[in-house]
Amino acid sequence: MSLLDTWKRQYRVIYELICGNPRIEVTAISKELKKDWATASNRVREAFDKGYIIGPQIRERSYSNLGEYVYLVNCQDPLEMFLQYTEDQNIVYHARMDGFANLWVISKEKIVIEGNILVGGLRSDYHISYAPDHSWKTSMEIMWEKVRNFNPDDYQQKGR
Repeated sequence: MSLLDTWKRQYRVIYELICGNPRIEVTAISKELKKDWATASNRVREAFDKGYIIGPQIRERSYSNLGEYVYLVNCQDPLEMFLQYTEDQNIVYHARMDGFANLWVISKEKIVIEGNILVGGLRSDYHISYAPDHSWKTSMEIMWEKVRNFNPDDYQQKGR
């Protein structure tokens, strides 16, 4: 068994132990892994740092003053509608999709959408990665700045 396979197995064990008891101590994890405390502690830290395990979360609750509207739609020309919503500052998120719906739109206010709305209404409590509320222009400027400043000589691969 390779070192990578061993670590994957250890991450899986850590995940299962933490799911079973979120307050488990590293000492108990080290006994289960049959590793010393320092090694177990390093594996737990790596599992969280690499995102294999996600820790406690603070979630924004849905209240009437924080309302966002979600729409899953089948429309005639989803690409055209996607491009149209790119310019709309009320649209928080939108995506062209395949499957039962071909457009997903999340907006700050209730909107009228052309097409067959399969699911639509106020969003409930949710968990997503939080991205700053930037305009497309600002977002592109930030990304291009990162590209301009990237130095391949300084790059170190993380993880696998």
